[in-house]
Amino acid sequence: MDGNTCVAGAIADCSMPTKPIGKYLNENNSYHYFKKYGGLIFTGPTRTNLMDVGLILLQK
Repeated sequence: MDGNTCVAGAIADCSMPTKPIGKYLNENNSYHYFKKYGGLIFTGPTRTNLMDVGLILLQK
């Protein structure tokens, strides 16, 4: 478990809806956004609590 959920993170791409994301970001609640729209990464227990954020931005 990483953080307070059973997932190790999430992957997002340009096919995901962006309109509702502000609500989840304002509440620091990305887990429920990705739970609803997909992208969660389940790896099993890692026994760490890093809560890192990584972003890759690509220009079209």
